[in-house]
Amino acid sequence: MDILSIGALIYPLVQKIKETDFTKLGIYTLTAIEIFGFIIATLAMNYVSRTYDYIVLIILAISVLVAFSEKTLDFKILNNKFVYFLEKLSLPVYLISIPFRNCFNTIGLSYKEHLILLLFVSLILGTIMVLIVDYLKKREFYIPKIKKLFIKTT
Repeated sequence: MDILSIGALIYPLVQKIKETDFTKLGIYTLTAIEIFGFIIATLAMNYVSRTYDYIVLIILAISVLVAFSEKTLDFKILNNKFVYFLEKLSLPVYLISIPFRNCFNTIGLSYKEHLILLLFVSLILGTIMVLIVDYLKKREFYIPKIKKLFIKTT
């Protein structure tokens, strides 16, 4: 619940930062804040006591705020079709990996073999799912049917 509250609080700040024009030094500073914030939060989550979770959450909120401002150097680099495809692929890969993780545990593979097989199957099935959904969206296969359920057409 705290995460949603923080997201609601930083959204107006993101909009304000998007409207602001920064100098090159300001852009470099925002980029450094974003990158170091994510690095510090990742290291803290792995190596620091759980009593500092709220501090890590604040650091992550600041990094996410800067990342979504679209003013950093890495936004220009990472704003392309390949990264967008990876973004669409992340949820299907995660969802597919859950049942397969349990299935592959019963086979009796080594840890390394288990990870390689899980990664391979998740990526292949996730990619197929993303391509099918993109195809259906382009063909508007399901949108008119759903639309008819909720919206009157004349």
